[in-house]
Amino acid sequence: MNAKSLIKRIGWRLIQTRFFDKFRTTISHTQFCLLEGKTKRTNSDLSILVFANENIVNYISNLAYSEKAQIKTCGDITFHKIDSIVGNTKPDIVLADIDEIFSEFFSKTSIIIPHVISTLDISAPWTTIYARMKRIRRRNVRKIEKLPYTYEVTSEPDKLYYFYHKMYLPFISKRPIKISGFTPIASAKEIFSKGGLLLVKSNGEYVSGILYHLVNGTLHCTLLAYDKGIEGQAALYFLIKWAKEKKYTKIDYGTTPPFMNDGLYLYKRSWGMKVNDNPKRMLAIRFCNFEKAVQDFLFDNPFVFTDFTGLSGLILLDTKDVDAHSLYRKFCIPGLDNLMVFYLAKGASACQMPVSEDTSAPALDAINSLVKLALEKNFATHLVNFSK
Repeated sequence: MNAKSLIKRIGWRLIQTRFFDKFRTTISHTQFCLLEGKTKRTNSDLSILVFANENIVNYISNLAYSEKAQIKTCGDITFHKIDSIVGNTKPDIVLADIDEIFSEFFSKTSIIIPHVISTLDISAPWTTIYARMKRIRRRNVRKIEKLPYTYEVTSEPDKLYYFYHKMYLPFISKRPIKISGFTPIASAKEIFSKGGLLLVKSNGEYVSGILYHLVNGTLHCTLLAYDKGIEGQAALYFLIKWAKEKKYTKIDYGTTPPFMNDGLYLYKRSWGMKVNDNPKRMLAIRFCNFEKAVQDFLFDNPFVFTDFTGLSGLILLDTKDVDAHSLYRKFCIPGLDNLMVFYLAKGASACQMPVSEDTSAPALDAINSLVKLALEKNFATHLVNFSK
């Protein structure tokens, strides 16, 4: 166990002591609700018990159900009472929004899936950065270079207000539901004071922009706004070019939901970005069975999970054949060490798990439980190693 894990575990043990009794309800309470509806794939009944805020509840509802789920709000509860609620409601899936400290509480029963941080290494020559992009992104970069775009980097407050009110607010109001919600103007002003704003022009009019700030030499992109997709890509393209001119070596494009079919995850992957663990924002997911509805959820929503030593992906296939090469091309992304594949194979047995060599690690428990449930339904597991 490393020092960070030891400190986290000691912190969790202290929170559990009697001294913290009168504070525990305040620091560990969460609202929760029960989602019920039909899956997208086979129209099966799926129930998900969610311990999280409204943004995450709505995001999961859109992710898992063919139509808007029935949402039953159940109130607030402390984390240590979650098991009793699960026992009473008997959901198919349990999902909780947690932070680093409380991951200790869930690590034995749940798979920890962090909101990944997407970064782009720009220390290499432009030709190398370009080659790492997916084909569609390279094609759009060539298109951007031929269009009459110009850009400017500014620290003028008036242009921040223009960007926020005329570009960002209309942009965010049209976006599909996301976990993070929107950024208020006060936060945008604080970010602006630590960085600046890149604006893209076409025919004399502003068409897109990125608000950024600097942390320890890394350029952090906080807000992006645009009207058309190609204009948003132009903003990212010019930011990379400008950052390289300023001798920056890495761009942080912020957090991304850990589901590998999420549009934002796929978009960032197409730019050649790397996924990084984010211990400050995590989801804990527990699968209570491996019935058809749960299989539908896994089939539609492959996700990134952590064993606290690295990141791996988890997917489900409804075939008996596992084509490692095609899976590599479809799911491989810098920062992802392994891909754990559940596939239909009658009479199969489990393979080695993509987790820590420390077989006593709590992170193993939830994975092994899922493997056992899957085997009962004739699903085997296969490990595709991306790190070699």
